[in-house]
Amino acid sequence: MGTERLTVAIQGMTCASCVSRIEQGLREQEGVIGARVNFAAQEATVAYDPRIFSPLKLAQVIERLGYDTPALSGWPGKEGTTRPARPQLDATGRGGRVAAVLWPAAAGLLGSLALVGLYLGLVTLAQDWKHATELIWGDRWLVAAIALGFGTQIGLYVRLRRPVQRHHRLGQCTALTAAGTGSSSLAMVACCLHHRSAELTAKPDRRPADPGAVGRRHLPEPVPRAVHVGRDRDQPGRHRGDAAPDPQK
Repeated sequence: MGTERLTVAIQGMTCASCVSRIEQGLREQEGVIGARVNFAAQEATVAYDPRIFSPLKLAQVIERLGYDTPALSGWPGKEGTTRPARPQLDATGRGGRVAAVLWPAAAGLLGSLALVGLYLGLVTLAQDWKHATELIWGDRWLVAAIALGFGTQIGLYVRLRRPVQRHHRLGQCTALTAAGTGSSSLAMVACCLHHRSAELTAKPDRRPADPGAVGRRHLPEPVPRAVHVGRDRDQPGRHRGDAAPDPQK
């Protein structure tokens, strides 16, 4: 039994559910051996038995699902005829290829900037903006490596999310990607907190610098006693303020 493969551009797909809908609709057709839809490229590849299925039926199935196939418009209704495996893509297909590259790159860049912003925000809350910029410049190579890895993970997630959905469950894909991005986030948080580890772990010293300062802090200063100069009535010849005579002399 011979098998033919046909790749055709599809217009009108807007989300991943469109991919699943078209693939399911094609695989239910008699004579279709396999069907794969590429959302980024806006195209579908179908393997079929030419004795049962034909490009005309392919166009009819796709149009019945609510999408357009410009490359198959006007296809002759003859059973068993085939077209080359990859017809020329239209403008929508080329735009899909460009978007497939730009979207992951933009998502990765935004992810890197968001992680750097998290670094600056945490350090600014701990001290101030000037200190945060000084730290990020001092750790620029470490911060750049972590931010680049985080952005790469985000970009790969955006780029490979839909292909992985076709082979694995969405929950597994999302959990795996979340684990990787979470590791990068924790690494960045640890990077900006290690500068504050000494302050966060050290116990405050509440002892005063001078131990005697506590006792003297609220004590009034001694007032000097006034010395009256004059003769003492009890001991003539001695002035007040003079030292008392020694009785042994």
